[in-house]
Amino acid sequence: MDYFTQLENLEQQAGFYKAIIKYRPLIVGLIVFGGIILNHFVSNKKEKVVSQITVLKDLREEKINQLLFSVSFFEGTYSAKLIFAKSIINEDPILKGYDFNDNIIKLKNLEQPNIQKAISFYISGEMRKSLSVFKILLPLNNNTFDTAVINSYMGNIYLFDTEPNFDKAYFHLITAEKKINQLKREDELFLSNKGDLFSDLGFYFKRMGKFKKSKRNFEKALKIFEDLNMIYLNKYDFMLGKINQNIYTLYADRDDLMLAEPFLVEAIKYKSKSNIQNIEDANLLLSSIISYINLNTKKKEFDQALAFSEQALEIINNCDKKRISNIRTNQLKSNLYNNISNLYTQKFYKTNMTDIDLIETSKEYQSKAISTYLDIINSGSNFNPLDLSRFYYGRGIINTNLKDHNSAKSDYKKSIQLIEQYFPDLVKVNGRHSTSLSHSYLELSKLYCYIFKNKKKALNNAQKAIDLYTLNLKHNPNLQKWVNEANDIISKCI
Repeated sequence: MDYFTQLENLEQQAGFYKAIIKYRPLIVGLIVFGGIILNHFVSNKKEKVVSQITVLKDLREEKINQLLFSVSFFEGTYSAKLIFAKSIINEDPILKGYDFNDNIIKLKNLEQPNIQKAISFYISGEMRKSLSVFKILLPLNNNTFDTAVINSYMGNIYLFDTEPNFDKAYFHLITAEKKINQLKREDELFLSNKGDLFSDLGFYFKRMGKFKKSKRNFEKALKIFEDLNMIYLNKYDFMLGKINQNIYTLYADRDDLMLAEPFLVEAIKYKSKSNIQNIEDANLLLSSIISYINLNTKKKEFDQALAFSEQALEIINNCDKKRISNIRTNQLKSNLYNNISNLYTQKFYKTNMTDIDLIETSKEYQSKAISTYLDIINSGSNFNPLDLSRFYYGRGIINTNLKDHNSAKSDYKKSIQLIEQYFPDLVKVNGRHSTSLSHSYLELSKLYCYIFKNKKKALNNAQKAIDLYTLNLKHNPNLQKWVNEANDIISKCI
């Protein structure tokens, strides 16, 4: 029986007993002794029914609050969040008939600020408005849990802003943790908020390069959501997929692939279990599979990488058939083609560079990566020039292996031009990106030295490569071998 049917039945009963009480003097006048008994029975019955109505309404309010929090944890567009909310509503008889979208609009239009209003803005992606409401609420709130929730959301907004404020993120997240630790609760609303807080702390410490603290907080979050997922069957698959993915990247960034892999496998498992109802679900699964392709390529387990490549291509094809792709899908598609290209290049190296079909297949996928990314740019969407630069550099290496030296030179130049255009102050470009740029300069210097016999250009590009490698040498001593290569070219061309 759903919420509205239960409420209607109880209110009918309450109305019946109210009517009896209203006409009680007449009834008592007719049956004095019976009236005394009836008075006692009806009063008790009325109080019981009214109490049941109150409990039911409180339960629904609690369920609505839990729904708001759950949807705010879900990653995706607003439309994706609406679909996720609907899936929860359809499974819960107490929530059945609740119009999530309509109530989000009503909450946002409330004159008085409250937590639900702030979370409604958060769910809609209006982070600045959400933050402004939370700032108003924070000094006015004396409830320990509500204060923890407000600080937790503020920390999250500062952490994941396009221009993160890590100091403010840390302050609010740590404040939220202190408040949470003061409470001894085991309900779903409390535990899910606590798990999300630990997940954000894990991400914060990951960004700060504090591996142990990051790992400890991710593991706390993982345990909480695993326990919740056993009670509320599969409800938190999306959170478990996200946290496992974060722990995978934590280990992968340290090149600890043996410890990283199980977490990536778990991420894919949970994201595959989640019912793919929309493009956001597909994108989350694709991102994990692409990571797994890259991981298996590094381990030189090419058959496994190819198997997952086929799975990813199937997801892409289904998205194209259903016409549900978005910008993020196309970005992932470009990265997928790039990773498959790298896979075939590594297989080519394994054959001692004798199987030309492999490197030609690699070029085919790398060209697809570039053309897909150019489509994103031509559609007027925002794009990351560093990705496109990396794709051109990758195709330059392929063309070098194919001895198509003019095409290789053109690709290296395009790679360099993109970074120089968008990042003229090269010192501010972080190590990974400037290393990519220095690789392009190094490869160009090799072409000018050994193929085109242009010593002046060879020296110029080799020196640029050395300057950039040197900037990052203290952070990555492995770059020394590239510095040595560039110095060899200089010694040959002087």
